Amino acid sequence: MKNIILLGIVFLAIGSFLFYRDQYAWSWQMLYSCTAGLGLGLIFGGIVGYISKGTAIKNENKVKQLKQLQKDKEELEKKQAQLLKEVEKQEKENRNV
Repeated sequence: MKNIILLGIVFLAIGSFLFYRDQYAWSWQMLYSCTAGLGLGLIFGGIVGYISKGTAIKNENKVKQLKQLQKDKEELEKKQAQLLKEVEKQEKENRNV
């Protein structure tokens, strides 16, 4: 989002500079320049938005994978604790026999 704002400010500054360079010089070329500037702004904004969205999706997938790995780790730790208890129980039974 910051990149889109920065590009907008840059295009606004360029447009202002070109407008005030020749004061009150309004022509069809100025209209063409404005529309071309808007088009470029939209193109660059779209590209930046697309890249930002892709990055956000990748980060979201990483977070989901991390949460899944944490759940798997907890389950494995529970199974390990349960197996240790069973082994200890069997050892006690073997000693009593």
